[in-house]
Formats: sequence, structure tokens, C-alpha cells
Amino acid sequence: MDYQMLVKNLFNDMFVFFNGTQPLGLEALIDVYQDEPLLMALIGRLDEAVKVPYNDVMKECYAFYKQYAGGDYTDEVWEQIVKDIQDFNQKWQNPWCRGIILALLELLEQEDKERQELQSQGTLAEDAAQEPGFTETEGQNGMESVQEEGGETVFPETEYGEDGQQGGDLAA
Repeated sequence: MDYQMLVKNLFNDMFVFFNGTQPLGLEALIDVYQDEPLLMALIGRLDEAVKVPYNDVMKECYAFYKQYAGGDYTDEVWEQIVKDIQDFNQKWQNPWCRGIILALLELLEQEDKERQELQSQGTLAEDAAQEPGFTETEGQNGMESVQEEGGETVFPETEYGEDGQQGGDLAA
């Protein structure tokens, strides 16, 4: 998922919503973003949002997200993220602000998890492709293919009866 585009669009829409620069209702936002936790954080506790300069808070939150989004999440980076969140919470001390920054943290964690899974899959695929004599089984219709050392894929011979049905096929 492209979290950076989601966050950008959502923050832009929320600036429009909060500042009334264009007609944009809450129902339209919910239709577009559905149950997105960041949206729920932005529209939840609106009674608390009016107690802070919400434009400044949203700019600061968006800057925080942009700083870390798409990066390499080493242990040192995670430590800095946690420190920045603590500083943010100390500065604003507001439940609405805390909800937004924690929703952004969740998106960073999801992004990191997806990146790790993709890297893991890429590593597994590379390792498997480098194995000589690699065997792969296709699960559909019992069809098996074998990749030989030369990289050529060989399919087993299939016999068909006079009625055109595959031998041993139970579907008649």
C-alpha cells in the first residue's frame, strides 16, 4: 500500500475540512477513507482539536511523517521516532494530537512490516532460484512441473482417453 500518498491526501483533505476553504463534508471523508485509523484520529475528539492550533499541529504531524516515511528503519531510527513522539506529546499534551501522532506511528510500523516481508520474499526467491535442481509443484489439477539444472521446466506426460478426458480424471 502507498501510505505516503494516503497520508498526503488525507492531510490535504483535513486542511480543507478544518479551514472550510471548499465545501467538504465529514460524510464524504468517511466515504473516501472509510475506517482508516488516521482519519478516525483526525475526526475523533474534535472537541480537543479546537483547543490547539490545529493547522500547526497537522503541519507538524505531517512533517514528522514525511521525515521518516519510506526510510530504512534501523534500531537507531526507531529510537529517534520514539523520542520525537515523546517530544511532540510533551509539547502539545492534548488527546487529539496524541491520537494523530500514534496513528502515524502505526502507519510507519505497517510500512516497515510490509518492506521486511517483501525483502524476505525477495531473499527467499533469490535463494530458491540459485538452488540447482530446484523442484516446484503446481497445486492446480495435480499438475507438477520440475525445473532441471539447466533451468528448463519439464511437465510430465498426460494421457487422454478416447473421450478426450484426462486419464484418472474423476470429473466426467
